[in-house]
Amino acid sequence: MQACQWCGAAEVDAGGCCTGCGRYRGTRSYAVVEPAPYVEPEPHVEPGHAAVNGYAGGVGSYPGEPVSPAAAYHPVSPAAAPPVEESARPARGPVHTPLFLLTVMVAVLVIGSVSVVLIRTSDRGDAPEAGAARSAPATVVPAAASASPGAVVDRCVVGDWAVTSLTGRAEHFDLSTDAGGIFQLRAEGTGTWDFGSGITLTGTYEGVQSEDLISGRVTFGYRTVGQSFSFQNVQNDVREVLSQGKKAPVNIKTGFNLQVAEYTCGGDALRLKFGGFDLRMGRK
Repeated sequence: MQACQWCGAAEVDAGGCCTGCGRYRGTRSYAVVEPAPYVEPEPHVEPGHAAVNGYAGGVGSYPGEPVSPAAAYHPVSPAAAPPVEESARPARGPVHTPLFLLTVMVAVLVIGSVSVVLIRTSDRGDAPEAGAARSAPATVVPAAASASPGAVVDRCVVGDWAVTSLTGRAEHFDLSTDAGGIFQLRAEGTGTWDFGSGITLTGTYEGVQSEDLISGRVTFGYRTVGQSFSFQNVQNDVREVLSQGKKAPVNIKTGFNLQVAEYTCGGDALRLKFGGFDLRMGRK
């Protein structure tokens, strides 16, 4: 038995493993038995005949001649087979490399799949927003020409205004006056409509000639957007005395339903229109 190529030991155990390092080296070898030497038999030649091709009864012998017996066959004993060298055994390659490559391939596939999902999700997520932007464009409300950026009121309307014309028309009345009190509009978005000692509107009320005396005042907040003048937090402290011919005057507490008015302002002129009323004012 040859010496172990790893540790140099020459002996192996019954399982074929090296007694020095335990590595498998093959089965234990046994003593080699040499086969018996082959002896060439003497050619047998009948008297009076010569051997052909060097032996009796060989190729080229004459018919009818006896053939000498063939040489005996000596099989080789299995024990005589040379021992299998350890280096002849195919070495098993390590399995670490295939496992590593498989892990890398799986990781690449997973990353690729996640990337595709993210891209498709991103595409689907962007599409509705674009569609919404096309189907519902933002409405731009033009600001008043004299309004400053970020302002809640048009600076043109700020100031004290004398009502030079007040007309009120509805289903049951038609009244007007050329002195309709004082409008005071402040820059912080608050205002008052002051009737002083009273203003008188003349015309018809429920088809009857009438005079309507209004006194007191109205306080409110306001905002201007585009050409809209929005009244807010309106508080009325107004009384109304309605006189119709020989009938007794009717004295009641009343108020104006101020909500949203359409307005125009330029220089010293301001006009408000709301709920059947039309007010024309000049700056004081």
